[in-house]
Amino acid sequence: MESQVREKIAYLKGLASGLEVDSESKEGRLLHGLVDVLDSLSASVEHWADSQRELEEYVSLIDDDLGDVEEFLDLDADDEIEETSYIRLECPECGDTLYLDEGIVNDEGVAEVECPNCHHTMVLGDSPGSRQDGRSAVSSKPSQA
Repeated sequence: MESQVREKIAYLKGLASGLEVDSESKEGRLLHGLVDVLDSLSASVEHWADSQRELEEYVSLIDDDLGDVEEFLDLDADDEIEETSYIRLECPECGDTLYLDEGIVNDEGVAEVECPNCHHTMVLGDSPGSRQDGRSAVSSKPSQA
């Protein structure tokens, strides 16, 4: 389609030249100006059409790659991704913030956690030191020195 527009503009340029309209007259400046504007617009349309084609190719490649990832992960549109809940915990020794999977808590609702920063051991869960508001308490385990 872009080539047809280019051909028509080239035809108009030829007509303007064949009319031998003086390019210094008012009508000549207008006619040549209009043809130049059409030529510029045609070049812009070609540029945008090329960019559009490149984007379509790129999106197609991304779609193919996504399909490969879905196949690798064995995901179907009907599969539900299991959401994991996390517990935010601050180490009382070093102040480092830890995010722990709620699955670490055992059947009694207790878990032992070691801070990866300072190696301080904490007990997380419903123990005698649990909070009154129903949330899990954190207590420090005595150092074994």
